[in-house]
Amino acid sequence: MLAMQSNIRIDTLSEIYKELKKEKYHIVGTHSAYKKCHWT
Repeated sequence: MLAMQSNIRIDTLSEIYKELKKEKYHIVGTHSAYKKCHWT
């Protein structure tokens, strides 16, 4: 049961990371993301 919950969490995080990267966000560590200002 725990392994199943772990897989669901990993799948969800992978989907979130994909969406963030699609929107040009950069992942920092395991808990943060930022989007570089296009003016710089």
